[in-house]
Amino acid sequence: MVQSAILVSCWQIRRSRNEAAFKSKRTDVGRKLEEIKTVGLLWVKDHSKF
Repeated sequence: MVQSAILVSCWQIRRSRNEAAFKSKRTDVGRKLEEIKTVGLLWVKDHSKF
Protein backbone atom coordinates (compact mmCIF):
# COMPACT_ATOMS: atom_id res chain seq x y z
CA MET A 1 0.00 0.00 0.00
CA VAL A 2 2.87 2.37 0.73
CA GLN A 3 4.34 1.61 -2.67
CA SER A 4 1.04 2.55 -4.32
CA ALA A 5 0.96 5.86 -2.45
CA ILE A 6 4.48 6.66 -3.62
CA LEU A 7 3.66 5.74 -7.23
CA VAL A 8 0.49 7.83 -7.25
CA SER A 9 2.29 10.81 -5.76
CA CYS A 10 5.13 10.62 -8.28
CA TRP A 11 2.68 10.20 -11.16
CA GLN A 12 0.61 13.22 -10.14
CA ILE A 13 3.69 15.39 -9.62
CA ARG A 14 4.99 14.37 -13.04
CA ARG A 15 1.64 15.22 -14.65
CA SER A 16 1.69 18.65 -13.00
CA ARG A 17 5.22 19.32 -14.18
CA ASN A 18 4.33 18.27 -17.73
CA GLU A 19 1.26 20.49 -17.75
CA ALA A 20 3.35 23.40 -16.51
CA ALA A 21 6.08 22.80 -19.09
CA PHE A 22 4.00 21.99 -22.16
CA LYS A 23 0.65 23.67 -21.56
CA SER A 24 1.75 26.59 -19.37
CA LYS A 25 -0.73 25.59 -16.67
CA ARG A 26 -0.26 26.45 -13.02
CA THR A 27 -1.36 23.99 -10.38
CA ASP A 28 -2.75 24.75 -6.95
CA VAL A 29 -0.89 22.64 -4.38
CA GLY A 30 -4.01 22.00 -2.31
CA ARG A 31 -5.90 20.80 -5.36
CA LYS A 32 -3.00 18.55 -6.36
CA LEU A 33 -2.96 16.97 -2.88
CA GLU A 34 -6.66 16.25 -3.19
CA GLU A 35 -6.08 14.63 -6.59
CA ILE A 36 -3.31 12.47 -5.09
CA LYS A 37 -5.64 11.32 -2.32
CA THR A 38 -8.50 10.61 -4.70
CA VAL A 39 -6.45 8.75 -7.29
CA GLY A 40 -4.62 6.87 -4.54
CA LEU A 41 -7.85 5.65 -3.00
CA LEU A 42 -9.12 4.54 -6.42
CA TRP A 43 -5.90 2.62 -7.10
CA VAL A 44 -6.02 0.89 -3.71
CA LYS A 45 -9.69 -0.02 -4.14
CA ASP A 46 -9.06 -1.37 -7.63
CA HIS A 47 -5.99 -3.41 -6.68
CA SER A 48 -7.50 -4.82 -3.50
CA LYS A 49 -9.91 -6.94 -5.56
CA PHE A 50 -7.09 -9.22 -6.69
